[in-house]
Amino acid sequence: LEISKTIKNMIYSTKYNNLPTLDELVDNLNYALAQQPVLHLNPLECLVQRRDCFVVTRLMSGRYSLKPNIGFSKALFRGESYVHSTCKSVFSRNWKDRCTVENVKRNEFELLMNSHPIYQLFRDGIHLTDRFRLRMYNPYGIAMSYGFPTQLLSLTSDIKIASFFAVTEFDETEQKYKPIDNYDNTKTGILYVFNLMVPFGLIPGLSTVGLQPFVRPGLQKEFAINLPKDVDFKDHQFTVGFVFKHDNAISQRIFNKFQQGETLRPHNDILALRAQQILESKEVSQAALERNLRQNPNDNQGKIEKELEDNDIAIIKKEHPTFTIEELSYIYSNPIDYWMDFCKKIEFGGKDAGKLKDLLLNVPQKEEYKKYFQPH
Repeated sequence: LEISKTIKNMIYSTKYNNLPTLDELVDNLNYALAQQPVLHLNPLECLVQRRDCFVVTRLMSGRYSLKPNIGFSKALFRGESYVHSTCKSVFSRNWKDRCTVENVKRNEFELLMNSHPIYQLFRDGIHLTDRFRLRMYNPYGIAMSYGFPTQLLSLTSDIKIASFFAVTEFDETEQKYKPIDNYDNTKTGILYVFNLMVPFGLIPGLSTVGLQPFVRPGLQKEFAINLPKDVDFKDHQFTVGFVFKHDNAISQRIFNKFQQGETLRPHNDILALRAQQILESKEVSQAALERNLRQNPNDNQGKIEKELEDNDIAIIKKEHPTFTIEELSYIYSNPIDYWMDFCKKIEFGGKDAGKLKDLLLNVPQKEEYKKYFQPH
């Protein structure tokens, strides 16, 4: 990214009074990025003209993602309301050789997700045509989005969303966001720009979380990057971090624009409350332990049980968490309306885009898929 002299001063200036406000920074970044070419598209990638949508995108694995449309974008973004000495994933910041508690709890979370019928539908795959099976499965990315410790670092394709996280902090006790109060005119935040300098699939560790049956990743237009534990995101060759000075009026305006965070982290998200319960619980199910052992067949069960016990985590021989019919009533009560709403921002690229979208919209009415939209 070629950066104007003004913006270079924003990176390297250490004098507080010389720092830009977030508004000034975003205006300058938008101007600078507008001058740059789009470099991350693959040769066969079809542009979708609709900007605010999620594009069905084939992955190297053969699965698909519902990717926030970045066909006209030059960068991804990450906002932090404090300037920390490093920018690393939770696992990398608190590195230890074994993360048994974190991994088994994530296994519990995966079992919960598996009981969601639309998550099951995408995991099993939707045969739109003989040659097109839409299969989507990214439990690790969803776990990151819902607060489980992972090796992933969250990014967004929307600079406005990154700006929200750059001017707020999350109160874990009250479980809500609060704007930064720069009462003493000393506080700074940072907006990271991750420049998409090569085709998306050639950037090691970069992946799409995007639109999912659970709302948070889609609302946050989320991507993730998995970096080695000794690599700091701020030192990545495609990353530039811009420090800004907090301004109470700007923070409050952005805070209100996103409805105090409700727009990005709604309180009625059925997965959010359950995720928090799993994270806080001092129990895990036997099924979660067994899932962990299947994923790590060379591990020792006795060693895992001892590590859980040492962290005051009890293994309970009970049913693992599942969604109830009542929790899923928003699907079962009117499956056609639910599906139309879920699909309204999904777009396909290429000459068959319209046909494929119609086939997708018709899924709840096809006999082989009715079971995903009915309680059983």
